[in-house]
Parts: sequence; C-alpha cells; structure tokens
Amino acid sequence: MHPLPSSPAAMDASVDGALFRAGMRRLASSVCLITAHHADRRHGLVATSISSLAAEPPSLIACVHRSASAHGPIRQAGAFCVNLLGTRHEELALLFSDPDRRDRRFETAGWATLATGAPVLADALAAFDCRLERVVEHATHAILIGTVLDIRIDDFGDPLIHADRRFTRLAAH
Repeated sequence: MHPLPSSPAAMDASVDGALFRAGMRRLASSVCLITAHHADRRHGLVATSISSLAAEPPSLIACVHRSASAHGPIRQAGAFCVNLLGTRHEELALLFSDPDRRDRRFETAGWATLATGAPVLADALAAFDCRLERVVEHATHAILIGTVLDIRIDDFGDPLIHADRRFTRLAAH
C-alpha cells in the first residue's frame, strides 16, 4: 500500500504505468461492444470504460484507444452504439478482441439498427444508440460523449464482467 501524499510536491510525482494498470485491473467493469457504420462497413471494438454522463439529456461517455481500428470510423460516422453484453456473449467478446478475425466480427450474431444506423446487437442486454456530440482527447485515448437517441433493452441474462484480465459474472447473493 502506498502512503498518502504529505505535501503538494508529493502530489506532482508520477505513478508508474505498470502499477497503475495493475491497480485498474481490480476494477470490475461491464463488457460492451462499441459499434459504428461508416463508408458502407460495420466497425466495432470491445470496451469496458463506459459510464452514464447525464439523464437530461440522456448521455454517456465511452473511452476508446486512439489506435483502435474502429476509432476513426466512429468519429467519422458521428454516431455509435454501446451494446452491453451478457454472459452468453463471451465468445462474441473474444471475437471482437481478436484483430486477426476483425473481418468476421459481425458474422456470428444477429444485428439490427436503430436511429443512427450503427450496428445494434439484437440480443444485447441493453443497446444505447448515440449521436457523437463531442470528443475529448487525453493521452492515448479519446473520450466520446454521446447523446442517446434510442435504447433497446433485453430483460433476459446477466451482464458479462471483466476483471483481472478475464471475463467473469456477478455472484449470486
């Protein structure tokens, strides 16, 4: 355990990136697919850095690595969908995580569209179809701010969780 900073100078010290990543692995997160449709192609990636931003208007943030193949198409499309995965989608999450199978990502599941035309996983636990409002770049990532234009909810299933470099599920009470 690291001691709390004792002075303002101590607050300027930088933390080792490996130590930061090790600590963040302890943060369990829901697994999502961020998808977009641009230039007559569907694009997507796995993400765990998704959060609600506001209820009025309904909006969320999604953090995407700027080197991700879907980053540019999402920005150029001006829209994206956040598809919340259930435990039944673990194989789909693995497929979207594999750059060698990028061309097969949309072959194995049912897909639809809502208001923006971004791909919506037909049986996602929830799908948030968003207009891209703003992008904030920070270091290696872009924070996408999206206004939710449409939502699809499936009442069946438990969320797929990612923690400590593996997929898991919520424990029963």
